[in-house]
Amino acid sequence: MSDPVTMSSGITFERNEIAGWLSEAKKTRRCPITRKILLEKTLPATASIIKSNIQEKLNKYEMQLNKIKMALPIKSLCIAAP
Repeated sequence: MSDPVTMSSGITFERNEIAGWLSEAKKTRRCPITRKILLEKTLPATASIIKSNIQEKLNKYEMQLNKIKMALPIKSLCIAAP
């Protein structure tokens, strides 16, 4: 999630996804998950804490993946010739 926004329903969405949903559901303006009426007239600011938590987790997993890649023998990365 690169640009999370938390709506009045309490659910966090990717900004462009909820914007698309709201443009299609102009008449109802309901949360696609809870079906509660959304009070916002415009999309709220980015949920900074959620965004930083996501980035922190991504960085952690990227570091773990790099450690695994470094531990693999070089032979296992080569494609065997037929």
